[in-house]
Amino acid sequence: MKKTILKLSVVSVLTLAAVASVRTQCANSYTEAGTGFTFCPPAGWTSRKDAADIYSTFYAPRQPDGSTPNINIKQEAAKLSLDEYVIATMKNIFKDPEIKQGLLKIAASDVTDFKTTSGISGVRMTYQYEFKGSAVRSLQYIFDRGGTMKFLLTGTFPEANPGFAEVIESAARTVRITN
Repeated sequence: MKKTILKLSVVSVLTLAAVASVRTQCANSYTEAGTGFTFCPPAGWTSRKDAADIYSTFYAPRQPDGSTPNINIKQEAAKLSLDEYVIATMKNIFKDPEIKQGLLKIAASDVTDFKTTSGISGVRMTYQYEFKGSAVRSLQYIFDRGGTMKFLLTGTFPEANPGFAEVIESAARTVRITN
């Protein structure tokens, strides 16, 4: 009997710690008014929003190699299914002049289904490329809102520091879209 009570106590404490951890991680959730898009940026990351942007960009502290991993959010109007949009994105990423500046090579290595903790289905695309002499990886998460609006959350980090993949993945799992 005492062992059962002890086990239940341990399970209760661990559950409360997990709930508190989730609340702590989301204490500074980011919501952009009027868009219905919310997510929890990684703890310790800072945000900056240029006047022309709808969304803020989030930056990790500068790394010893001088890089600054980041997460940016975009939205696009597109009357395409999510699958059609992903295919179009894969074709267009190679044409984007912003990406092509300093770009030596790019490869899409992985396209998989993705689901947030709130149950929103999307697609995760992984790219590796060499940009201005550095090996870089981007994780792009694409979500559909009503068939007409697509939200993209893209995390970029140095290939040499793969630990950022889990940090960005964790942030993407917190995406919520309302409206």
